[in-house]
Amino acid sequence: MERKKHQADESLCQHIQVQKNKTLRSMIECNICYSSYDAQDHIPLALSCQHNICSSTVDRLFKNNKILCPFCKKSSHYESKTVIPKNYTMIEIINILENTQVQIQISLSDDVKMFESI
Repeated sequence: MERKKHQADESLCQHIQVQKNKTLRSMIECNICYSSYDAQDHIPLALSCQHNICSSTVDRLFKNNKILCPFCKKSSHYESKTVIPKNYTMIEIINILENTQVQIQISLSDDVKMFESI
């Protein structure tokens, strides 16, 4: 009985961790197109005003070598949109979240196997 309670407690903790990750994941999305940042199509870019938008949004907003920040309306000038700096901190957070989710999924599948064997 105590073993099943312990396993249930662990599963609950893992569920809470997954929910925390989902909440954090929703916080790291482009607040213009609402796509989650990633390392390919929606790369987080830091404008000169320090606001972040994804590369896909930059593609739509970049005109005449400048972009008007959709949040503070500051105009940022760049030679091309390819020189807008990536937000590497945000990219690292995304990588950590993705690795954590994989570890949790593996752990959850191990728990199911252990539970089924009881």
